[in-house]
Amino acid sequence: MNLKQYLIESERTCKPLDSLHNNIIHMLLGMGGEFLQEFIPAAKNVVLSKKGAEIDIIDEGGDVLWYLAGYCRFKDLKFEFLGTTPLDTLEYYIGYLLEDYKKEMAYTKESNIKKCQHCVSAILTHFNDVYNSLNINIEDVLEKNIEKLKIRFPDKFESELAIHKNLEEEKKIYNN
Repeated sequence: MNLKQYLIESERTCKPLDSLHNNIIHMLLGMGGEFLQEFIPAAKNVVLSKKGAEIDIIDEGGDVLWYLAGYCRFKDLKFEFLGTTPLDTLEYYIGYLLEDYKKEMAYTKESNIKKCQHCVSAILTHFNDVYNSLNINIEDVLEKNIEKLKIRFPDKFESELAIHKNLEEEKKIYNN
């Protein structure tokens, strides 16, 4: 699944909140939480060669990218790779997006859309580089994420289904 298809497919499971502000906050908090709590530990486990670590890095990275895609939709940014290697770290680029929106929200400072676009593309490029280093195609990661979400939410997002996940069924898609 390419980036354009993923951007469209991922929207099906995005619960619309009561304001653009809350939607953006949801995407940024979700992206930061998934990255720090789920993706980083999965990446460490890959480095330590722990069993099942590759499955987790595919699963958790897909979740980070789901939130990034939502952020792009709400901020009207392109979901695309950089043409060059990013100069800073994933942490820097994700942190920049959080900090930029904090300043927009709390200080009424206009968002630097050009820099936010660069950060989004750098994040995607970094994820692509991580997956390439593991001989994993990022398009497969995106496709697996959509497959997982179709199991979790057959029709559309529902809060009850988000809380009571069928993790056993969801994990099966990563074993194929």
